[in-house]
Amino acid sequence: MALNENGEIVRSEFVVEGRKQSLLKKDELIRELNARGIYEGESKKELEKLLRKELHGVQRVPALLYNNPTATLESINCDKYEILSFEPLHDIGKHIENVLAEFPFHLPEKEAAAVKEVINCSIGGKDTKRTFDYRCALIILAKHSSKIVTSNIVQQLLTTLVEIQRIAYSSESERTPKSVLRLHNMTWHHGILCREVFGFKLKELTTRKLYGNYYHNITSHAAMQHRLINGKACNVEEQERIFNTITNIT
Repeated sequence: MALNENGEIVRSEFVVEGRKQSLLKKDELIRELNARGIYEGESKKELEKLLRKELHGVQRVPALLYNNPTATLESINCDKYEILSFEPLHDIGKHIENVLAEFPFHLPEKEAAAVKEVINCSIGGKDTKRTFDYRCALIILAKHSSKIVTSNIVQQLLTTLVEIQRIAYSSESERTPKSVLRLHNMTWHHGILCREVFGFKLKELTTRKLYGNYYHNITSHAAMQHRLINGKACNVEEQERIFNTITNIT
């Protein structure tokens, strides 16, 4: 979905007011649906389902249009604005978080206890866990996995993700035809390993969460985007640290 389509879908009263769909009353749901030419549904549950389907999961207008939701992208000189299909900061960090959460439940009891101990020593004592913390925890776990995990496939699951995050955070000088092909191979291999190790009967996470946007962006888009631009150029980790300061102030 393009950014301009995103904006057109959610422009309405409750979006402008910053209200979420789950907080809307029945008459407000009816008004929102009628404004979109939808006149079906009787119960509140049915109305919520119809609106959720119409919004495609979008909760609010794009940040660029928040001050004036009815404006067009052309009017703010952003009609050529591109949304990245893969963002190392969010996709890598969140996928590692999901993998670490589910990982111990697919190991023998003794190995699972050792893995949990390594993870806990790496990030267990931190109140706020950032992408940097998860990346470090992954590398530490991958380094020790050869000593505590007997399955070669399970070890490869970790090492492929380590290699993916290394390439995703590499600079322009390191972006070569070799690295592009390497990332294609690693993302494909990692996707296969996730299905072999975790399958679709998960213990800690839902299937949708583990195989959701973060997994999809890494396995389907990371390598294609790496052909065009290096991951470091689209990494806003330094810039987003300002939110920590704002949070501390407020």
